[in-house]
Amino acid sequence: MLRGDLETQRWPDELHPMIDAANSGILFAGIAKNVGRAIRHTLNNVDNYGKLFRDYKVFIVENGSYDGTKEYLRTWARQKVNRVHIEADDVCAARSPQNPRGPDTPLLAAFRNLYMERIEQEDAERYPFVGIMDCDDVNVRPVNCNSILAGIRFLCAEPSRAAVLANQRGYYYDIWALRHDVWCPGDCWQEFRAWSQVGLAREAGWACIGSRQVHIPTSASPIEVESAFGGFAIYKTEFLRGCRYSDFGEDGAVACEHVSLHREIRKLGGRLFIFAPLSTSTPYRHINRPRDFYYWSIRLREMLK
Repeated sequence: MLRGDLETQRWPDELHPMIDAANSGILFAGIAKNVGRAIRHTLNNVDNYGKLFRDYKVFIVENGSYDGTKEYLRTWARQKVNRVHIEADDVCAARSPQNPRGPDTPLLAAFRNLYMERIEQEDAERYPFVGIMDCDDVNVRPVNCNSILAGIRFLCAEPSRAAVLANQRGYYYDIWALRHDVWCPGDCWQEFRAWSQVGLAREAGWACIGSRQVHIPTSASPIEVESAFGGFAIYKTEFLRGCRYSDFGEDGAVACEHVSLHREIRKLGGRLFIFAPLSTSTPYRHINRPRDFYYWSIRLREMLK
């Protein structure tokens, strides 16, 4: 399974009762920093997704940008009342980076909780769905609108379904946020560091990360997971009430903020699924696979599509 495509199996139509998205509202939220080349495309895509619904609002938390992102978002937010730019420079200034070589996970959690607070202030009956997205290059190319509607139908077919989480058109990249009993049962970076401490850093990049970055066909069945993200997700608003992001794993070590949120959702009885048709772009800078024939065949296939 970890070498090639995940098993392909189409899900039956009876799982998808009709839902009138045009009579439902949705909230969108994300965080942004120095994404000036991507943000305008991402937010244009979000506007198109929002038009599938009765109405929508967009919350973007931004901090410390110096590439024009901040100025763009200020202008963007003034243009329409359903656009909200949440400036979080004060949150960043109050902390010193915990991890200068990578993301400061406590900060990411703090930024994401700012939009969680705004989501809780909205009427959950008016906005029964929430779309969470990254604002970098993973969402520059639009997600297929039919896959968004199919994901909504899938969620509504069973009360315990809490979220559909993105696949990628090429390789599934987001292993740190992933928890699955077989595919990735633990924290890939904790595993990587453990291997590296005994002199196997080169091998660990493939064993802990690259080997799990598989291609999932868009026709694959929904994959139930304990956690995932993939740059875009749609949640039922009811399962986000009272939940927050944090940087603590179950063992007390620093963990991906999405893992902590999804742990809270599962405590409420919510189930989470990677929904294969809901596909974003692969950020290839995060792919740790060998550049072999299989790698290039998948990457070229994504480019051709």
